Amino acid sequence: MSTIANWPVTERPRERLFAHGAAALTDAELIAVVLGAGHARASALDVARDLLGRHRSLSALFGESLASLAVRTASGRRGQPSSRPASSSRGDCCARK
Repeated sequence: MSTIANWPVTERPRERLFAHGAAALTDAELIAVVLGAGHARASALDVARDLLGRHRSLSALFGESLASLAVRTASGRRGQPSSRPASSSRGDCCARK
């Protein structure tokens, strides 16, 4: 797995967000920015794509409880909850106007 940190700066979601705004990013890229990091087997973008693939829309994804999302891995299997604290406002930063 290639980590996003190894990607060219112009292709990294967070840097693209700062340079071009949220409208320039895909839904998966916006979610990856909110996630901040992936895990040993998947980048944040991989995890974001998996979440969108399973939920089919941002509305459905944001309708899930944080506890439910925290125990999922990129492979779709249940795992241990993330050690990263969940914030109830995470979805708010990605809302498009």
